[in-house]
Amino acid sequence: MIAGTYPAIRTEVHGVDYFGLQALRVFAGAVHDAIQERPDLFVSPGKDARATLDGILAEVESAPRHQAVRVILEQFFPRVRGVFGNTTYGSEWEAS
Repeated sequence: MIAGTYPAIRTEVHGVDYFGLQALRVFAGAVHDAIQERPDLFVSPGKDARATLDGILAEVESAPRHQAVRVILEQFFPRVRGVFGNTTYGSEWEAS
């Protein structure tokens, strides 16, 4: 499946992003589904996002995998890092 779909989009999507999302699809399907169903939760999470994201991550079965998925999400969606920690982004970051 991956070998068939990546060549078709490789000029539009960075390979690291593509394969990272494919890893989520394979190893954390519920998280991948949540990204597709609620992209706003990951791109611009609100104040109540922590409980929702915790619920989504709770579906990842093992603790090491849970942590790996969280790291991937924080890399792909920097604002998710702010939900779990004390990171914020100002308007100048928004403009870039």
